[in-house]
Parts: sequence; C-alpha cells; structure tokens
Amino acid sequence: MGCGSCYENYEVICSEAVDIKREWRGFIIYDKLVDIRPYKGDYHYQYHAKVVDNVVETFCRMPDHPMGCSIDFAVIEKDGKEQTIFLEMNDGYSLGNYGLNCLLYAKLLSARWAQLLKREDDYKYDRQVAIPSDSPIIQKLCNMTVQYGIDLLFGYIEKGEDSIYSSCAFIEKGKVIHNYRRISKGWKEYKMTDKHYKEGNEIVEFLYQGQRFMLTLCGDMWDFPEKFRTTGILIWLVYVNVTIEEWQLYEPEYAGQAFLAANHTLMVNSISKKPVSHGGAFIFTGGKIEDKLPYDVEDIMIVEV
Repeated sequence: MGCGSCYENYEVICSEAVDIKREWRGFIIYDKLVDIRPYKGDYHYQYHAKVVDNVVETFCRMPDHPMGCSIDFAVIEKDGKEQTIFLEMNDGYSLGNYGLNCLLYAKLLSARWAQLLKREDDYKYDRQVAIPSDSPIIQKLCNMTVQYGIDLLFGYIEKGEDSIYSSCAFIEKGKVIHNYRRISKGWKEYKMTDKHYKEGNEIVEFLYQGQRFMLTLCGDMWDFPEKFRTTGILIWLVYVNVTIEEWQLYEPEYAGQAFLAANHTLMVNSISKKPVSHGGAFIFTGGKIEDKLPYDVEDIMIVEV
C-alpha cells in the first residue's frame, strides 16, 4: 500500500467498515461545541445529542487538546439498529468551515493558532480595555464627585484577577458604594469567548440618600426580571442601538418589562456616534412612561424620589 510517507514500514490503522447514513462536523472553540453541521447523507437521520455531549465532554478532559478543532459524528446502521458514533477529530489550524458562521470560523482558527504559537488570543487585548474596580481611572472619577458635588453612576468593562465582566459602579461622595456585575450573557459573543469572560452572581439592593435602589444592566431584565424585584427604585442601564422609529415602538415594551420588577424604574440608554445609539432616558411608573428625554440629546433629567 502506498502511504505517501518517506518512512519505511509506515503504520496504517484501519477501522471496520460501517454503514454510514449521515455525517456531521462539530466545531470546538475553547471547549465549547459552537455549532454542528451536516455534510453528507440522508436528511431523515438525526444524531443522538447525548452521545455528542459525552464525546465533547470526554475530549475536553484530554490533556493538551486543541482549543480550536472539529469533531465528526455519524449515524450508522448496525444489526438493524441506528447508532450515533464518533468518527474523527481534525485539528483547527487548517480546517474547512462546512457552513460554519464566518466569525466563528475565524475565531476557531485564531484560537488554535494562538495555542500553537503560545500567544494570547482576544482575551489579551480585551484586558487592555478593561479596568479594575479600584483602578486609577475609577479613583479619578471618585475624586471628581467630591470636586463637583455630583454623585455618579456609570457602566464599564471590569477586569478581575483572571476575568472580565460587564459592570456598573455607583459613586457617592468619593467612594464606590455599589459595584454590580451583569448576570446575563448577552453582553459578549458567548459562542466566541472563553472562560475568562464571566457574569456576576450577586444581586442586592443598596442604600443611597436613605432610599433603596437596585441596579440592572441591559438583558438582565429580559432574562431574569424576577431576580430584580424591589419595592425601592430600579435603575436600568441599557445600550440599544436601534433606529428612533424602532425605539418608539419598543418604549411600551420596556416600560412593561420594568414593571415586572419594580413600580418605579429609571432607565438610561447610551448615546454614541459609532455605532449609532440615540440615547434617551425614561421614568417608568406602574408599567407606564411617566416622563422621558428626547433622543439624540445630551441633557439632564431631574427626578424627585
């Protein structure tokens, strides 16, 4: 047998012949099966998901396994019964995408090459953007609240010891009195990020000027509204870059969603040029819009609580 090798007596390992009915390619990025695509066979056959899960779990426990690769599966017929089997693993340094989303495909290649070259992947660069909650930048903001006599609430990308969070901090008279980490995963491309990108798990009220407040970020209120129920005031920070026409349609939905957690909600949307986000601030009371700031305007809304 010609092996295509320059070595003598090259070992060839052969498997038994199997009756393959359909085949799929699964794509692994940082120990996550991000997609699985059919590439051959009769569409009437479907793989057994539990078998796929078990194979991926076993593979991810192997030492020095690739951070970007494919794992192929098949449904075969043996003794008159259908079986889902593992076919092969292919390294991700040079791999066809078989219909995988182009961004995920790029991430898979990047993850494997970063591993092979012993370089950091995206996490290294994201850490340069993120800041710790006790960083000089946060301290500068603390000092400004004392200088100008205005307390401050803002969102930021928080750098932990070995992790990154989507967070917001509340500063009163020069001190951070509350730091909240988003609990929903929609802030990141979670199919493309690794274990360093984390969500928080603490949801607590805090006191400000004798009033009880609760903080929530973006998708938290859509995924877990029941976790933010309060008889105090809910502050909902969002970043939604839809058109103004779309915003006007969504306003009642946001008011209704806020009412699932609180009778009184203050919601603020970011304003930016690239990408375009039209801003806006709202007061929701009893699930209705009590007051709001116009879009595309930097302004101050005064609220009596």
